[in-house]
Amino acid sequence: QNHALLDTVCTEVLDKVPDFNTQGLSNSVYSLGLLKHWHENFLETTSQQALATLDDFSPQHLSSFLHGHALLQFEHPELLLAVGSLARQRLPRFNAQHIANLVYAMAQLDHRDDEFLASACEELQSRWARFND
Repeated sequence: QNHALLDTVCTEVLDKVPDFNTQGLSNSVYSLGLLKHWHENFLETTSQQALATLDDFSPQHLSSFLHGHALLQFEHPELLLAVGSLARQRLPRFNAQHIANLVYAMAQLDHRDDEFLASACEELQSRWARFND
């Protein structure tokens, strides 16, 4: 991996982050996670942009974005709280994979959100009960 090139790319696009849509935010952070490339300024900037546009995130983009954070062990407490709150409200729109990804990412980041976990378990249990009907 060429970390110097990734550093340059991250630095060069910082001023363009406000123009990223939620898929762009999600894909860029998830990609950095897969590449195990830490660029604190880029991660902080994308996290702030995500907070500003959180309502626009689809379940897929939200779970991938947070999964990227988990892969890098990048903790952003304000973002984690906001994601947990938003996900709780929208759980019926999340498929099981999105829920599992969020639970996994929060666990990897040692973030405990009892309200989100309880809601996620309740949602998944209700789906299981409907499946058996």
